[in-house]
Amino acid sequence: MCGLCGLLGEDLHWSDPLGDELPRRRERLRRIAAINQVLAVFRLKVEDFQGASYLLLGATGKQELASGLDPLWRAAERMLGRPLDPLDPKLLDHLEHDLPDRHCPVGARLAGDGVHGVSASLEGATAGKPAPAGEH
Repeated sequence: MCGLCGLLGEDLHWSDPLGDELPRRRERLRRIAAINQVLAVFRLKVEDFQGASYLLLGATGKQELASGLDPLWRAAERMLGRPLDPLDPKLLDHLEHDLPDRHCPVGARLAGDGVHGVSASLEGATAGKPAPAGEH
């Protein structure tokens, strides 16, 4: 792909936020962090390219530009030489157990929707208080 095509911009995707609550750049970096959590199990990494495309990096030095999430997934499959299954047990185990906060799903952790704050508040509110009778 020539450099110009990589800069023309990414197509809208169903996972794009509906509102403009976060600045576009911050939302894009958050999305890339989520993508990298998924692709890490395959030894792949994604970087932002000019705020318009994704640069997929393989463990062997291969690189490929992708204009959106669908082309990115296909590029990852080409780079690995096999189809990627989002329900692959190895991937699901990685997302469930190998990420820093195991008590919060990836989507909630990345969405910044306050799930951490709610659970932390509940834990803090009950810390040091005896359990009600019959709940020991």
